[in-house]
Amino acid sequence: MSTQHELEALVRRRLAEQTGEEVAYGVGANEPFLTAGVDSVHLMHLVAQLEEDTGAEPVAEAELWAVATSVSSLVAYLAGTE
Repeated sequence: MSTQHELEALVRRRLAEQTGEEVAYGVGANEPFLTAGVDSVHLMHLVAQLEEDTGAEPVAEAELWAVATSVSSLVAYLAGTE
């Protein structure tokens, strides 16, 4: 099982692949993705990749913005603590 720190590093690494390093490493852990310029297309690809990486349960598209609002919310989801 991955630690919170390892999951955050994974989220940021995968986010960098979608949006670039400036956004991925510049966004605060609790900063909403929307205010950081992450759009729904980036988010769908990000979450799908993270689900594949970790084996997490798939998020329904309608629930995407509820589960994946920020780096910290994605870490909680992946850790099973959301």
